[in-house]
Amino acid sequence: MEEKIYEARPYIYLGLSFYAIVVSHSSALMVFSGALLFMTGAWVVKMRSEYRYYYRQLAKLQSEQRRTTS
Repeated sequence: MEEKIYEARPYIYLGLSFYAIVVSHSSALMVFSGALLFMTGAWVVKMRSEYRYYYRQLAKLQSEQRRTTS
């Protein structure tokens, strides 16, 4: 359960930012908070995808290296 919450967190941030900016656009504080939530959610999604991409590439290189050395 914790892993599902962890994985969904940036998308929750993005959804809340959409709500804060679009639905509650009358308050400058809500727009500012929504912008911060959006930037945070986008940053977390970007960092996770980069990490996972490089981790997969490293695992692929290590498996190829094991095959060539053995």
